[in-house]
Amino acid sequence: MRIWILSCVLAATLVACSSTDKGGTPPPGDTVVDTAEDTVTPPGETVTPPDDTTTSEDTVTPPDDTGTPPDDTGTPPDDTGTPPEDTATPPEDTGTPPAPIDPWYKAFGGVGSDEIKGTAADSMGNVYVVGNYRETITIGTETFEPMEPGTQTSDSFVASFDGKGAFRWAYGFGALQADSPFEVHVDGLDNVYVAGSHKADLTIGTDVLLCDGPADVYVVSYDSEGTQLWAKSWGGDYNQTPRDLSVNTAGDLFITGSFKTSMEADGITVMANGGGNEIFVLAVDGVTHEALWIRTFTGNGSDVGTALVADKYCNAVIAVSYNYDLIVDAEAGITFDSGSGNFNGGLVRLDDSGNVLWANEYGGTGGEEILGLDMDSAGNIFATGVFSDSASFGGDTLVSGGGHDVVIAGYTGGGAHLWSVAYGGTGFDQAQDLEVFEDGIYITGRFQYDFAVGTEVLNSMADSYDLFVGRFATTDGATVWVKTVAGEGLEQGNGVGVGGDGGVFVGGLVEGEVTFEGTLKPAPGSGADAAVFRLLP
Repeated sequence: MRIWILSCVLAATLVACSSTDKGGTPPPGDTVVDTAEDTVTPPGETVTPPDDTTTSEDTVTPPDDTGTPPDDTGTPPDDTGTPPEDTATPPEDTGTPPAPIDPWYKAFGGVGSDEIKGTAADSMGNVYVVGNYRETITIGTETFEPMEPGTQTSDSFVASFDGKGAFRWAYGFGALQADSPFEVHVDGLDNVYVAGSHKADLTIGTDVLLCDGPADVYVVSYDSEGTQLWAKSWGGDYNQTPRDLSVNTAGDLFITGSFKTSMEADGITVMANGGGNEIFVLAVDGVTHEALWIRTFTGNGSDVGTALVADKYCNAVIAVSYNYDLIVDAEAGITFDSGSGNFNGGLVRLDDSGNVLWANEYGGTGGEEILGLDMDSAGNIFATGVFSDSASFGGDTLVSGGGHDVVIAGYTGGGAHLWSVAYGGTGFDQAQDLEVFEDGIYITGRFQYDFAVGTEVLNSMADSYDLFVGRFATTDGATVWVKTVAGEGLEQGNGVGVGGDGGVFVGGLVEGEVTFEGTLKPAPGSGADAAVFRLLP
């Protein structure tokens, strides 16, 4: 592993965040953060990638370890003040605490292939899911028709259910070419944000979003009750494909993914340096909805931002996936150099103007990608993803038991490695998303054949993949519990969210009948169906 730390940073792009509660840029490891859900599309070897993304095979030479992880500078100052005396009388407890909400499961689909791509939950325990549908689909009391019937072209939906599984609201929207949401996020006011891509002019509610190139980025926002607040898109001459979205407590948005040729957002234009996909990070003001800055990372291969998480100060941590090399900061001389045509992973922390604070690259003898990121209340960073053969994510070398294994790792806000663990078996196992809630790390994904998770070994029902979701300790990544949704077809968890009441929600796809919590659940359609379910924490 190679670690880069910048003691003074160089201006990268235009305008710093300016919302009134940001208060400037704290040092790495600041203890006031916003947790955010992160979910991304899996690497090419282990899952079908979204439109306009690039895959490669896994053979890689690890970079030399030339650095020592930085010290954690995120220790909060001692509290030397005496709190005022609490003179209020607490309300009398006149009732019995509410009983835990039982687990529930819902699937919806039709004759096309349907899938939930992202999942988020709010402070009231409501869940929000986004995904694709092809042909007709019914969600709750709403039925959505395709924009191009009979073509299996993907259109988009967003839907909400309450904590007990009751349908709340849903919307479908699409264009005359494929469009796809990639992520959903909820801010501190329980407003909902959806990010995706569209290949033609896209109508969302009363907003018409024009497409400037082959694929543009869009965002649409709703309040908790489903009222559309605003929608906007950004683009360029060629493809802009988002992979992840984070929204901080101030409502500022951060989007990462890949672009080709150029990207333009509200008068800010960036150009690609190579011929392949290159990484962008777009920051958007939560009040004006105008772009604040765009940061790019370029290289000689195919590169993509796979996950990110942002705090209230507009600092963002980005997971990058690259092959051959990646120029992180040319002026500071920071370049990731794998020397391989296969995917390697890294983490980069940006300040409120998009300047690089620190950058860590990871590598091994196979390939690796970080596919989910989140922060805890102390500013520690937690990551999950996938690797093959052997790899180091800042600590000891982890060795895969088969094709691909799951990795979970913890870092300080300053980027220092805390711990990293691997779980897997003889098949292709992969984490898709991660969310931190209190002292638990919740992860979902898929596994094949046998999957060793702590002291448990899960076995898939067939040669295909089964869905897993688990809770792991923030202190060391140890397994607290793990569960599966299994069937004869493909079952995969794409997004996980935890509500204010502690309920754990997972969204993804299933094929055919599946077993959930010991009960057989029928298939609502043919092919792949979208599914969402709730578990106890």
